[in-house]
Amino acid sequence: MEIRRAWCAAALIAATGIAGCGESGGASATHSPIPNSQITLIGQLPIASPDTTSPASVTPSLPATPEEKINTIAEERGWALGSTNDDDSILGLDDSSLYDSPAAFVQDICDSLPDQADSGPAQWLAENQASTPDEMQILTVGIPLLCPEWTKTVRQAVSGHYPVYIGSGTYKVTSHRADDTVPPGTYRTTGDLEGCYWERTKADGTIIDNNFATAATRITVTILPSDDLFTSQDCGTWGPVD
Repeated sequence: MEIRRAWCAAALIAATGIAGCGESGGASATHSPIPNSQITLIGQLPIASPDTTSPASVTPSLPATPEEKINTIAEERGWALGSTNDDDSILGLDDSSLYDSPAAFVQDICDSLPDQADSGPAQWLAENQASTPDEMQILTVGIPLLCPEWTKTVRQAVSGHYPVYIGSGTYKVTSHRADDTVPPGTYRTTGDLEGCYWERTKADGTIIDNNFATAATRITVTILPSDDLFTSQDCGTWGPVD
């Protein structure tokens, strides 16, 4: 009997339900059910929460500066600073040796443009500053970023349609812009014009009109499409009259 009781006790400990044991064969003993507080249903099993631990903090990238944008675009598109004049390279006047980056080149132009406001900034850009197509491309991208007030000027320079200013010399009258040419139109010069001489001539050298100023501060001349040449000496800078 003691052995049977020991066996039932062991079975009760191992079981999670009710074990049938009695003092005699075939008899069953009813045991108290296990309290609900000790029963864990499958749906109540703890579920591991997703790992919400933040990954190692990453410092966000700062927006590119205008200078960085200019340098990046120039590099991606293969635009380089450099003169097409071999003598400039030999003398160290090549833009690639004057500036450490495309952005530095653009900044220098932006700083210089205000000085050209009264003497043709678009012409100055097109004829004196952008010595290669790459440099003009760099200015086209860079000026709107570093000095946007000159955006119209650089667009005029790129298009080739810009106000023309001329100094002393003889100029072929034509609408096709090139060195030593002047488009037809009305031009004016101001300042101390003592000793100023100007002349309009035909193709055969016949003088159409001319004048020598012994004293003047303002002279206006209209150059016609039919004129062949226009000559100016000691008259300062002629600019187009709007």
